[in-house]
Amino acid sequence: MLGLWFLLNLLQAAFTTLMDDEAYYWLYGQNLDWGYFHQPPLIGIFLNLLY
Repeated sequence: MLGLWFLLNLLQAAFTTLMDDEAYYWLYGQNLDWGYFHQPPLIGIFLNLLY
């Protein structure tokens, strides 16, 4: 059952585009800056290290 659930999630991830908030976090991680008042800088650093 777990393997089927995993394959279903992979299939969904392959055909689903990025939503607005996901694209926002991606750009936030790519353009690090200390001046963002609504997001702590550590989130951007983690995203930058992961991708």
